[in-house]
Amino acid sequence: MGNRTDDFNRADSSSSLGTPSDGGTGYTISSGTWGIASNQGRCVSSTAQSIAYTEASAANADVQVTLTTISTDIGVVCRVVDSNNYILGTATGGSGYRLYKRVAGSFTQLGSTSVNIPANGEVLKLTLNGSSLTLYSNGVSRVAATDSAHSTATKHGLRANSDTSSRFDDFSVTDLSAGGAAVSLLHGLIRSNLTQGRLVA
Repeated sequence: MGNRTDDFNRADSSSSLGTPSDGGTGYTISSGTWGIASNQGRCVSSTAQSIAYTEASAANADVQVTLTTISTDIGVVCRVVDSNNYILGTATGGSGYRLYKRVAGSFTQLGSTSVNIPANGEVLKLTLNGSSLTLYSNGVSRVAATDSAHSTATKHGLRANSDTSSRFDDFSVTDLSAGGAAVSLLHGLIRSNLTQGRLVA
């Protein structure tokens, strides 16, 4: 394993995310209820910090998802040990981007808040490489920090914070070992150029 993908293209469900499209290990749900709506992932019943995560067998990775609809407060969870221990990258509607670590149930913000406002349809990515952590939106770095918490944990996934209106699509985990970093960098450069209108045929 190491590289994981899920396009959520399966039957609607109000109680389960079902089997990821790559056929790999399914999701572990930590509080709340997750499901599928119109080929997108969603949190059907969300308490504070509802997370759904899956095994990727890679601690150093790009964890990426398309935020098709951003309502209030969503993001990605990475290096998940359990519901009280993980790394969190958030996109909050009308507010900006933040990066946290959760240790023994307590949150500590890492780096400075980015006040750029998230938009529907953007791609959120958290790159974890050793103690280096960088949160991107559409290939643009928003928050960067250095922290070694949970550095060997290999589970990653989605997060909603009392938010049942937001939607997720095209979730992926790219292992940064064995050439993954080069592929990830290339994808980031292509997306950045497309966003800024610099890529031509």
